[in-house]
Amino acid sequence: MIDSIIRNEEGILGQMMELRDRSSLSNIIMFLDAFIQSRENTIRFLRGIESGEEHRGEIRREIKEIGSTEHLAMGDVDPNSLRDTLLFISKLEEESLRGISEAVGKVSDPGLRRLLEGMLSDRRKVKAKAEHLYHDLIETSY
Repeated sequence: MIDSIIRNEEGILGQMMELRDRSSLSNIIMFLDAFIQSRENTIRFLRGIESGEEHRGEIRREIKEIGSTEHLAMGDVDPNSLRDTLLFISKLEEESLRGISEAVGKVSDPGLRRLLEGMLSDRRKVKAKAEHLYHDLIETSY
């Protein structure tokens, strides 16, 4: 089960890295680098669970999801458009959350469930960050 989550996360990471490689604008590359780093941290965390490393919980604060991109459809992504890039990131985070949520629902081991729920909380924060950036930088600019 963890392996399938890792594969999904690696696929999302690959999509982000491919868009980063196609972009020529430093501000867009900066945003993508931040979200790529977050995704790499998630993959490292999952590999640690898979290998049996012990993980300690941390205090988590909830960030309100504002849903600024939920009503939008993603078409072709212009790698030099901040709007397209932030929408792309937000939609990939949605995909990630769906996959992790489904996996958490299938876990019966309480310790593993707790670890995955903590990671799911972290991914929700990243999605909320993407939505806030989209709202602040795109929606309020028009």
